[in-house]
Amino acid sequence: MIVFYFIILSLNVILSQTSSLSLYGTGERIYSFDAHSISIGDSRLFTSNSSSFTLSSPSTYYKNNQANLSMSVGFNKVTSNSIDEILSNNFHFISFGFPITDNQYFMLSMNPKFRSDIILYTDFNFIGADASNLDFDEDGEDDPMKYRNIYDLSGGISEINSSFSSKINNNISLGFKAGKLFGTSTITDSLFFHAVDMDIDGNLINLDNIYTPGSQKTINKYNYSSTTYQLDMRFQILKKSILAFYFGQSDYLDVNVQSFKSNLDLDYEKKYEIKGYTDFGIGFQSNVYDNFGYILEFQKYDGFRSLENVNFLQNPDLDMRSYNIGTFMVYDDISNSKINSINLNLGFYDKLFKINNRLIDNDLGITLGIGINYLNNNSFAISLASGKRNSEYNEFKNEKYYKLTFSFISNTMWFIKEGD
Repeated sequence: MIVFYFIILSLNVILSQTSSLSLYGTGERIYSFDAHSISIGDSRLFTSNSSSFTLSSPSTYYKNNQANLSMSVGFNKVTSNSIDEILSNNFHFISFGFPITDNQYFMLSMNPKFRSDIILYTDFNFIGADASNLDFDEDGEDDPMKYRNIYDLSGGISEINSSFSSKINNNISLGFKAGKLFGTSTITDSLFFHAVDMDIDGNLINLDNIYTPGSQKTINKYNYSSTTYQLDMRFQILKKSILAFYFGQSDYLDVNVQSFKSNLDLDYEKKYEIKGYTDFGIGFQSNVYDNFGYILEFQKYDGFRSLENVNFLQNPDLDMRSYNIGTFMVYDDISNSKINSINLNLGFYDKLFKINNRLIDNDLGITLGIGINYLNNNSFAISLASGKRNSEYNEFKNEKYYKLTFSFISNTMWFIKEGD
């Protein structure tokens, strides 16, 4: 295994879906994928459109009386002290659902769960001529050299799941989701050697890059498998207020590790299990007026444990505590007959990332967005989340990000609830 401090000495190149959070556990957790909810403080339980549903909360699906196709895509920008600007775009969510009865709904969906796409460079290490066994200039004497490792991480874990939503009575609704985690991460360790010499001032000079691909590369593949479930409920406690919560868990994560040398010959294979995560949240939504309201929400995530050999930095998965607040305004007095309503949203959040109660990262952000409900309860929403993280890594100090998310919800006439 690679020692933690050896890896992070020098971080030079950052790729898509990358942040300081990618350096822990199985990668950065993707849990926000609904622009309608992200724009009101990155909520998991509520949406700004009370007549619609939020993609992350199955207890709201029963509100739809037709077949539904939904999807979300995201565009990200990251900058920090060592990163000028990195742009990326990612698929976040796709689903298909339909009503079973007047008060019940079924949905199938798929979304990425954890992702890491990053390249890490270590600092150069110097080997003097007295310790070297290489003669670069073929003069019969060993020459000094320096070397470094380059690590390329890619892939992650995705989830496919099915959800059931039911209206219990006029004040209570229930949602249940069961899913399957699957995916592969690949870590490529490449070793580069450089011949060096000294100039007249005693400074090292690079003479040649003598990296040999055929013998200096190791590829580790991590295959993941587990099951998940989530239960969420909401209660109409006042005429215009809702109390909601969710609770989710994963089973033990099965990990199959295969290590290959540069010639792709299998070096070794290992299988083990990791204790699963738990996910909990509770929130309150209130409509102060018919067209104005706010949400308050708390989210708690306890990550995978005993993450042996999965993260080559030997970093475990991060725990998260999140405090979210948002407001929304609904305009429905619109002359255009094809547009039912327009929502304007604003929110804030404060996320604390910890390992064993030790603060690792702090994420303070603001969200805003607009949603349009048109025609037969179809909707389109755009959200922007902008924040700043305070990482323990110097390369990610003053890490700033912008996340633009587009969500589309389309209802069709394939399956329609028909009342008595």
